[in-house]
Amino acid sequence: MTLLGGGTPVPDVLARLPHHRRAHFGCHGVADPAHPSDSGLDVSGAGDLLTVSAVSRLQLDHAELAVLAACDTARTGPVLADEVINLASAFQLAGYRQVVGTLWPVLDTVAARLNRRVHATVASGGLDALPHALHAAVLDLRDRHPGLPSVWAAHLHAGR
Repeated sequence: MTLLGGGTPVPDVLARLPHHRRAHFGCHGVADPAHPSDSGLDVSGAGDLLTVSAVSRLQLDHAELAVLAACDTARTGPVLADEVINLASAFQLAGYRQVVGTLWPVLDTVAARLNRRVHATVASGGLDALPHALHAAVLDLRDRHPGLPSVWAAHLHAGR
């Protein structure tokens, strides 16, 4: 898995992705419902986005898992709600077999707890354990915050 620190320029991220089968992004996500291809991840911390457009142009033959621990990474716009153009689908188009994304803004502490559990399960049970690991983590969050689906229902798995 490639782990890049805050402040990594977008060209560096794009150059490193082909060399790693797994990627985890813990940064700010920006959804642009009017122009979904301009949605992106603020990997640099300076507003220079790793966009849907840039990611979807990649052709990654050995990509397995992308965890998009950021807000709005699977959000679609109201105009093209039936056309799934978002960061999660861009990573799948680039070649990632499995992607974890979010439908709306998420709390950092909640995302961190969920992702620690998911990564631990995948580390011990393999990549095929991912859907079940995410489901179990979401159920745990639901049990902790039963009246707040905005806290636990945002995370989703896309893949095969």
